[in-house]
Amino acid sequence: MKKLSSNEIIKRYDLGERDFSGVECIGGWLSGVNLSGASFKGANLSFTSFQGSDLRCCDFSQANLTWTNFVNADLTKAKMRRTKLNFAKLNEAILEGTDLSGADLSYALLFNVNLSAAKTDDATFTMAATHVSQLREQGYDFAMQSLERTRPIIPQDLFGRIKFGSSQLIEKARSVRAVSKIISTYISVKNRFAGFFNYSQTESYHPKSPGYSGKSTVYTSPGTYGPKKRRWKRTYD
Repeated sequence: MKKLSSNEIIKRYDLGERDFSGVECIGGWLSGVNLSGASFKGANLSFTSFQGSDLRCCDFSQANLTWTNFVNADLTKAKMRRTKLNFAKLNEAILEGTDLSGADLSYALLFNVNLSAAKTDDATFTMAATHVSQLREQGYDFAMQSLERTRPIIPQDLFGRIKFGSSQLIEKARSVRAVSKIISTYISVKNRFAGFFNYSQTESYHPKSPGYSGKSTVYTSPGTYGPKKRRWKRTYD
């Protein structure tokens, strides 16, 4: 497998080269660039960032894209057949016509992604998340164990950034689940007692009666044929 740096790939692409099949570029930085139509078939691009890049019609078939960042990338009509996308981030990526047949997206992040526009026959989505609330402690622990095993082959600063970002994400997931639980409990209690007791109280001043203070209270309770209303008014001289 031929090793190429990110700069070498960009330089060769600008010179007209499109075939990068089988190359190795672990932890590369290819964000915000145009690589449309390039072939990375069978390449090892794990931990590489393609954030915001134009990857239309690229061929990533059978490539190793574990822990790869595709956030906001345009993958329209890209080929990703039998591709390893474990732990990859595809949040808000464009997958219009993308071929993910047989791809492994276990533990991948797919926030705000239209998967229905992609071809996903025989693809694996074990523990993949389409919303932050779907992240679980079990998946996070497994991801950290997997990341720890890659420490010797990736730069330490990249390892630290990924670990920190993952910890921030799981903390957000915990917060979202906690808030969701509170809201669910509130709605459950509200629905349980809906219509059982409604109470409103208002105070008003009547200018036609100087020195008169009026206080009206409305009590509503459910009746056999609909709510019964009782009204009374108290006056104070």
